[in-house]
Amino acid sequence: MRNKIFQWLWFKIIKPLTKVGKKDIDNPLTQNTKRFMRQIFWSKFFGGPDYILLGHSNMAVITESYDAMSEFNGLVLGLAQGGTTATDYLIYFCSAEGRQFFNKIKKMKIVCSLAGNYALQNKMKDAYDGLRAFHDLFPNSIIINEPPARYGWLEKFEGNITAEEWKKRFVELNKMISEIWQERVIDVYSFVNNLDLSDDEKILIFKDIVHYNKYAVLAIATFLRTVL
Repeated sequence: MRNKIFQWLWFKIIKPLTKVGKKDIDNPLTQNTKRFMRQIFWSKFFGGPDYILLGHSNMAVITESYDAMSEFNGLVLGLAQGGTTATDYLIYFCSAEGRQFFNKIKKMKIVCSLAGNYALQNKMKDAYDGLRAFHDLFPNSIIINEPPARYGWLEKFEGNITAEEWKKRFVELNKMISEIWQERVIDVYSFVNNLDLSDDEKILIFKDIVHYNKYAVLAIATFLRTVL
């Protein structure tokens, strides 16, 4: 019940009154610092968070959903930001405001999703070191691996990269995740892959090329409630 009350307070009152900052091309996390810190502050009046969710846009579509966030059993904070990687979080932690954020969350239980943009932003060479360094900071974190995207559509939008190469990138990222986090991985990739959907059929899960639709968001949130 405390999570449901907190999420109502956050989504209906506090969040609308908390403006995001100016967009920072170098690190998109900075624009949401005020919202991150305000969530952490108000959670203290409810006994503090049981978990925090952070990561890129496929985590943000969960944390931006009142329906999904309000149904968690424990109090959960949504501290995700679209367009980010583990490396972006590491760089953010080195800034003045990012250090404050890090000091607030460093002892919290973390569920993250951090890898997909290494593929989408052509930063695969940075992926292993970024993921490893993030894990070193939060060795007890749990990570959600990357679902199989609509590779054929990615090829249409990025004509110089084939669908097979896109698939190879996502498989490679998930191998890194499994090696680094070992048993602390929530395997969304295998679940979606085993459905054996075509690119067009994946509209049942994705609202576009890579992002979960509202039905998938609620399904994943329901699954998370069973493991957290």
